[in-house]
Amino acid sequence: MTKDRRYRKRDGVSVAELSDHELVARSPDQSHAVVLNPTASAILELCDGSRTLAEIAHFLATELEGPPRSSIEKDVVALVQELKAANVLEEVAE
Repeated sequence: MTKDRRYRKRDGVSVAELSDHELVARSPDQSHAVVLNPTASAILELCDGSRTLAEIAHFLATELEGPPRSSIEKDVVALVQELKAANVLEEVAE
């Protein structure tokens, strides 16, 4: 998985609030569910097919004070891999 790829939620993915700070995203067939903290929720929302993973990491790095961009990029890639494996995200064909 490279940082220049774009992803979006699969059609039929459902997202529901669990608490004030967590969401759950379910695959279209409801076979997988992933609990998301606020940062992971933001990443899921930013995966709309218009931004690359590098662009998402850059946006988060400018919005969040703390970890360096390289660390944020690794976290974005890892989360996207998890969401793709859970059938929540799909890669956008170029």
